[in-house]
Formats: sequence, structure tokens, C-alpha cells
Amino acid sequence: MRDNNDLTRANKLFQNSEYDTLNKDCIIVCYELKTPENIGSIIRLASNFGCSEVILIINDEIQRSKKIKKIAGAAAGQIKIVYCNSTELWHILPKDYETIALETAVNSENIIDAKFDKNIVFILGNEIKGLSNDMVSKCDRSVFIPMFGKIKSMNVSHACAVALYAWRSKIK
Repeated sequence: MRDNNDLTRANKLFQNSEYDTLNKDCIIVCYELKTPENIGSIIRLASNFGCSEVILIINDEIQRSKKIKKIAGAAAGQIKIVYCNSTELWHILPKDYETIALETAVNSENIIDAKFDKNIVFILGNEIKGLSNDMVSKCDRSVFIPMFGKIKSMNVSHACAVALYAWRSKIK
């Protein structure tokens, strides 16, 4: 059971965090995700890690889902959320951001070894199909999360959490 001293220490840590002063940004792109729960979780994660926005390339049916806002909670009002199609994406992304596909693809780099020196865009793929080869080829590079167990795939929102932690922990 926590006592008041534990809560006081935690509050001080989060109020005076060195992470608040980091000058790097991340944008999350969700490419054709189908599950409102995953989208809501990713919006919440993006807010937790200090990302500036989440771009959703999804169909109209999911766009209207109340589940997305319910899962995202207060984060839905704290972070910019943009809806677009895959063609529009490349016109709205900032030109000085590095685009990184989070995908196990040919020439993907292990996220453990990856460097994140610039402002970045993580592009996350569909829960079943991942990212199309065309989408991966348009990115500056791709990274993968190594799987050490018998299951060689990860839920997209969990993969987002790992990627955001890797990004934040490597910012200098």
C-alpha cells in the first residue's frame, strides 16, 4: 500500500521532469487500423509521451466511433488528431521530420540499435496486414521490435508503446 510520501515523491518527479524540456517531437500515423480500442490507446500513449499529434488514415465508420474517445480519455482533448487518406499524408507531414515505418521489413533496423536524432514520424500499420510495401518504401527508414518469445507479433498499441519508449529514452 502506498503512503503519502510515495505520492509526494511521484508528484515531484512528474512536476519537475527533465523530460518536459526535451526539444524533439514525434507524430504518430495510424495506417488503416480497424480497432477503435487500439486507436484510442495510441492517442493516449501519444499524449503520455509528449507527441504533438496523431494522424489517422481510417475509414469513416471508425472515425465516428465513441469508443476511440472513451479509450483515449482526456488525451483526446490534449493532442491534435488529424484524419486524412494515404495520398494526403505525404503532403501534410512536416518536411523536416524523419518518417519511420514500424514494421518488420527488408532492411529494417532493430529498434534497440536505432538512433532518433531528429523529429520523427512513426507510421504504424493495420492490425492484420501491417504496412503495405508501398507505404514502407515511402518512409526514410524502418525499424522493428525484436521478439524474444515464441509469438513473433505484437499488438499495434503495445508496439507503439515500445517505440515511443525507445524514442524518448534515446533523446539527447
